[in-house]
Amino acid sequence: MNRHPCKAGVGAVGLILGLAVPAAYAETPADRADAETLASAAAALVERGDYLQACTKYEASARLDPGARRFMKLAECQERAGLPARAWMAFGDALDWAQSRGDKALAVSARDNAKRLEAKLGRIEIVVPPNNEIEGLQIRRDGALVAEAVRGVPVPVDPGLHVVSATAPGRSAWSTTIGLSPGKTTVSVVVPFLDELRETAAPVRTPSSSAPPSDGDTGPLRARAPLAPALAPAADSDVDLHRGSTQRTVGWVLGATGLAGLAVGTVFAFQAISSRSSLNGTCAGPATCPTSMRDEIDAMHAQGTAANVLFWGGLASLAGGAIVYFTAPSPKRTEQSAASLQVVPSLAPGAASVFATGRF
Repeated sequence: MNRHPCKAGVGAVGLILGLAVPAAYAETPADRADAETLASAAAALVERGDYLQACTKYEASARLDPGARRFMKLAECQERAGLPARAWMAFGDALDWAQSRGDKALAVSARDNAKRLEAKLGRIEIVVPPNNEIEGLQIRRDGALVAEAVRGVPVPVDPGLHVVSATAPGRSAWSTTIGLSPGKTTVSVVVPFLDELRETAAPVRTPSSSAPPSDGDTGPLRARAPLAPALAPAADSDVDLHRGSTQRTVGWVLGATGLAGLAVGTVFAFQAISSRSSLNGTCAGPATCPTSMRDEIDAMHAQGTAANVLFWGGLASLAGGAIVYFTAPSPKRTEQSAASLQVVPSLAPGAASVFATGRF
């Protein structure tokens, strides 16, 4: 059944959740009791405005005792938590379950909500130009492997930070961090051609010619003489050089990710302020607004939560990157064979991104 126009492109994403396969769950009385207990706890968390914790319990409830109504509750919670892409998929799962049970009214509600959210989803499109295709190329989005069939397809994702990386055997690694703001937007990520790694030349050790030959020494025997003690520290300095460069690279990546988090968190914060101002113009405050404005109130809470998470997470990543960078061993000579990194920040409507490429 083709309930979403782009279902072919995001079917693999839905499978990751593992929620829509009835055979994967054991339906025992104990499971149902546990599921109901979790759902009640989730409802209490929603009343307190703790949407993220509530959604975790709703998801666990749906795993234990899957059904259309449980997926509807999960989707509603995820939408309030500012996770529209996950909510869209959960509404789709609710639609499948409702249709399989012949619940037409619930199926219509799930379908309508899915269509409503689909029009507001942000998407990431990962593009690999034909000239950039190489053997063994692997692309990951937020750590999950991206199937070749999904390349070039805009896939719905939740607002926030997303990392796209590319690796291949014997090639330099590449990654970009994208901060996606709420709303309908599509960010295209073009994977560049991965350059071949330059092999590090091993230091050539030659015997000291200043050591006096012993009695009976010949040329070939002198060539096999032990190294002079002055050459021994070279191996340790090479190790320190490589370790220090790699640590500084990690520091740059953490710092760049932190900057992206701060940028998107700021966008969320301004949106939350704008939403609150709009509500204040209609009613005395969120607590006194009519129930008909629930969507606007939930959107404001979700924007505020996302702003706090991204802002403080960005600060933590930035601070961690600074610590990692400045505690790295100092280079003792030119780092021609050490790891390298190039970081390029970018701001665009609806998204902030940091592109990082280098040898690790």
